[in-house]
Amino acid sequence: RDVHGFLNGQMLLDESFPTLAKGWTASLRPKEYPTSDAPSRPIPKDGLTSWEDYVRIRSIKRTSIAPLLLTNVLTVYHMIFHKLKLQEKKKKLCVYLLGVEVELNQIPLFGELVHLLPSGVELELIFLSEAAKAICAEARLLNNKKSILLKAS
Repeated sequence: RDVHGFLNGQMLLDESFPTLAKGWTASLRPKEYPTSDAPSRPIPKDGLTSWEDYVRIRSIKRTSIAPLLLTNVLTVYHMIFHKLKLQEKKKKLCVYLLGVEVELNQIPLFGELVHLLPSGVELELIFLSEAAKAICAEARLLNNKKSILLKAS
């Protein structure tokens, strides 16, 4: 918990993730957030290279704050697609994200990677930090076997 008693990743103590639509619609109007459907336009062969590319293929308004909320997700996309030059259709990839805090509150947003990466990519994200350790300890303390964290372990 932080100095104010807040524990990042509290949704992981629930029995299921909130739907992505529920999260987006809490603060944004339609056409300001991506849907859970595949992109309406094809992703360029050389991948997404700008915010403009992203909002165009996801058919959201250029004035939307969604890309800002997706900064961490789109950074992971850029690293995987452009820096690792992942062009293969079939690939298993494990990415460790170090020092995560607020990212623990955004885990459902990382589902957007399913729509952005090539279709055969099997991606595993591992979140490591003191905040991740704290939420895991809280899950063990509460011992709710149906919680997201305890089901995963």
